[in-house]
Amino acid sequence: VACAPREQTIVLLHTNDSHGSILPVSGVGGMAERATVIDSLRKLYSNKILLLDAGDFNTGQAVSNMFCARPDILAYNYMKYDAVTLGNHEFEFRNDKDPIETFTTILDCEEDEHAVINGYHFIRLCPSVETKGYGYGEEKQEWLLEELNKAKEDTPDKPIFVMNHHAVLDTVYGTENTTWGSNSLKDVLSKFP
Repeated sequence: VACAPREQTIVLLHTNDSHGSILPVSGVGGMAERATVIDSLRKLYSNKILLLDAGDFNTGQAVSNMFCARPDILAYNYMKYDAVTLGNHEFEFRNDKDPIETFTTILDCEEDEHAVINGYHFIRLCPSVETKGYGYGEEKQEWLLEELNKAKEDTPDKPIFVMNHHAVLDTVYGTENTTWGSNSLKDVLSKFP
């Protein structure tokens, strides 16, 4: 007996560049307010929420800066983020020798991850320590290429989702004629249009 494929819904909730916004400013933002919105959407969409953050969650309000983003991370853990990657600002802690090790310990996650969710491949990539958070070194590029090839082999007709902080220059609206972003992943990603 063959079963017809059934349609599934996944709601992607994405945040980035929170910059230590623990408390609201002029009534806007704040972690408690964000948690309220996320909770209401989880009730509305049941277990179909995928909650992601693409980094730069610290370096902003004093409470975040003073405690090296620990309040932000505790809030993210409370809100049950499914995946978080680091941005360049997570590399600015003066006391941390290896920011990736610090954050993966606090967040209880791997540095880079490849997960399959409902048949779709999601790859999360943190910037490299050697670039001080402003790009992706050779090891990262090789790892990403391997993971993309695995995903393509597994599901050749489905999109692959790659989550990283820096936009790849000249690939999407807003990345042309700017110095913000990175081209270190451009060659790898160009093999998977």
